[in-house]
Amino acid sequence: MLVEILRTNIEELTAPFADEVSAKLNRLTPAEIQVANLVKLGKRTKEIAEIMRLSPGTVSIHRKNIRKKLELTHKKTNLRTMLSTSF
Repeated sequence: MLVEILRTNIEELTAPFADEVSAKLNRLTPAEIQVANLVKLGKRTKEIAEIMRLSPGTVSIHRKNIRKKLELTHKKTNLRTMLSTSF
């Protein structure tokens, strides 16, 4: 019973954060989701470009848009770290 109470309390504490992150992730386009997944795997822009058959400039634009949609612009937060914890 104590475990169930703890589980409920944890869910109540994390639900607003999870909902906020989920809402932000829903703003991403399919291409941005694919780039985000590759960033999460530790791939660099040039590697992502080769995998997706895009130019590195296009991948950079996707990365910039992902940071904007996740509200990471003008912050020192690492994109890979952010994606690893919430995606």
